[in-house]
Amino acid sequence: MKSLLIIGLLLAAVGCKSSLSTTSDKQGVTGAVYWMEGDFMPRIGEKPGGSRQPIVREILFYGPVNASSLGTENGPIYKRLPIEPISRVSSNENGTFRIYLPVGTYSVFTKEPDGFFANRFDGNGIINPVEVKAGAFSEIVIEINYKAVF
Repeated sequence: MKSLLIIGLLLAAVGCKSSLSTTSDKQGVTGAVYWMEGDFMPRIGEKPGGSRQPIVREILFYGPVNASSLGTENGPIYKRLPIEPISRVSSNENGTFRIYLPVGTYSVFTKEPDGFFANRFDGNGIINPVEVKAGAFSEIVIEINYKAVF
């Protein structure tokens, strides 16, 4: 009888532990990735000649990366990053993706043939930042535009 009580308590403890969910399965980043190429310069009476298409890309999430930490390298293609990504995901053929992440601020890059792409900064020099808040999904649009003219 005593052993059944102990087994019951252990099962209850395991059941309680497994029923607790982490907040990271309820928050993260969702978005879309587009490839932009060509001439997007506005012209009177003409449509821009560039194209914007959804694309499959590997998307890498790092802790906040400050542009000054990359030395003399200039974006939007960074040849190397000094740290390993925290997480990664690939966009699908429609360019969309969803990733679960803990609360925090991340720098987002796409993996390109010649390096890592990011072309935005915040006021503190953080490269392509996105903030994940508790219980919510942040939405971003990544436009890979290093082959486009504006």
